Amino acid sequence: MIELSKLGEMLSVASYDELMDDFELVGEPLEEGPWPMAIPSKLSDKLMIIEEDEIISVCAKWVEIEEFYDSDKEGLSQYIKELKEFLNANPAPFFLVNAL
Repeated sequence: MIELSKLGEMLSVASYDELMDDFELVGEPLEEGPWPMAIPSKLSDKLMIIEEDEIISVCAKWVEIEEFYDSDKEGLSQYIKELKEFLNANPAPFFLVNAL
């Protein structure tokens, strides 16, 4: 959630706080998790149409967040490209699963 919300803010989808608030829990929460959450549609919509130059530009910034302390731009760029491809092939709500 944190990483995707920061990405969405960098892509001018919405503010970090707004995106964090827009993740919707699916089902009843369990104390120990997992917690499946629907990714905000405005973020998914943006990722479905993101252009190559925008991926390169945003990954140069996204790699700097503390959650990606040992990541590289190329890996994050590939992740966004694959996520874009997946979202376009499966245009339905996309879920993220958080767990302890």
